[in-house]
Amino acid sequence: MSQHINKNNNIFLDTSIIIAALLSSQGGSFYIIMQLHDEYQIVINEYVLKEALDVINNKFSMDKELLNTLFSLLTIAHIEILKDQKNQHTYLQKTLSIKKTRQFYYPR
Repeated sequence: MSQHINKNNNIFLDTSIIIAALLSSQGGSFYIIMQLHDEYQIVINEYVLKEALDVINNKFSMDKELLNTLFSLLTIAHIEILKDQKNQHTYLQKTLSIKKTRQFYYPR
């Protein structure tokens, strides 16, 4: 199969998709990543990577292989890690503080 990546259409993954894909290779998140990585450039940013690492270390610290699985997934699916821009980081901090204070409010 020839690999053709459509550079015009990036797919940005959030932390929950990454964690779900790590926890189950038979779930929808893993399936989506594996099906789309040949056609699209899948991206995350440094913030999502850090958040995923924090989740793994805080909630799944007993699973020593989960970190290896994360880096394998990033490599196999050719997931690009974008540098955070200052504005993105500030926006994400504000979003997180809103989510903590209003459990079901998700800003657009």
